Amino acid sequence: MPTTPNAAGRHPVLDHLELIVGAQGDAQGPSMRTRVFGAGDWTGQGAWRSVSWVLPVPASGRFVRARGNSIAERSPLPDVPDEDPWQDLWFYSNPVFVEVAR
Repeated sequence: MPTTPNAAGRHPVLDHLELIVGAQGDAQGPSMRTRVFGAGDWTGQGAWRSVSWVLPVPASGRFVRARGNSIAERSPLPDVPDEDPWQDLWFYSNPVFVEVAR
């Protein structure tokens, strides 16, 4: 849990983290794999949390990105009128590209 409140004065709690992995150049194709980690899957100390997932790196390389949110929803839905936007907070990382040195 954050030690300081966000702009809405709340302390959001991460519900789950998704790691999205794929071959470079195949952003939505058959190489895509996703793994969801919940609170029972991560370890940590203080404010830091960590998970691990061992994956082989193909010769063509791979990318990894993360997304997560503060509710159990697995895909973001559009906000409806008068919905409190601070109830379902999402984050997305930029992709990290892994290349095989030759």
